[in-house]
Amino acid sequence: GRMGLRVAICDDTRFGMGQGSKYTSARYVYANPQTEPEKFIEDVVRYLKDCQAHFYLPGHDEGVIVAQYRDRLPANVVVPLHDYETLVLANDKMQTARLAADLSIPVPPTIPWKTTDELGEAVARLGKPVVVKLRRGCGAKGVFYASTPEETVSLTKNLIERFALAEERYPLVQERVYGEGWGVSCLYWHGERIASFTPRRL
Repeated sequence: GRMGLRVAICDDTRFGMGQGSKYTSARYVYANPQTEPEKFIEDVVRYLKDCQAHFYLPGHDEGVIVAQYRDRLPANVVVPLHDYETLVLANDKMQTARLAADLSIPVPPTIPWKTTDELGEAVARLGKPVVVKLRRGCGAKGVFYASTPEETVSLTKNLIERFALAEERYPLVQERVYGEGWGVSCLYWHGERIASFTPRRL
């Protein structure tokens, strides 16, 4: 906005942080991308045309949906996203854990389970605290900690009910690893890294 570019903000609520920015020239509310993906895309297409956008930067989980329906967006709009299949892989903690293990990158032991009874028994055998992770989620929003088998089962049942998770999306349960947390965020454009930062969690 300070550079003279017109910036429009979209969110599924009128109360998102970006909606309050003084640098925006337009504000829109779209359908929830998780529960109404087709309606969400229709809204996005309409807003892109309405504000004559040339560049669209999706944030958080809606990027996967935008990539899936990319062919419906106006052809003249730049959307800096990888292909749908790669984003699905990158946004699934179970798949990325398997990929890391296949690449000989150390990952915490993962507990295989199909029923919460199996899960409780496996956590009891492990005898250590665990981390319960939603397979899809932004940052640490879908990460929870449990110290006992009973706590693990209760937490997992709650997540399954709360998010109406099908079996193929049941939470990932891993041994909890203690240590210093670091993160790496990178921005690539056609294979070239053009920006990055590495935060340490204090």
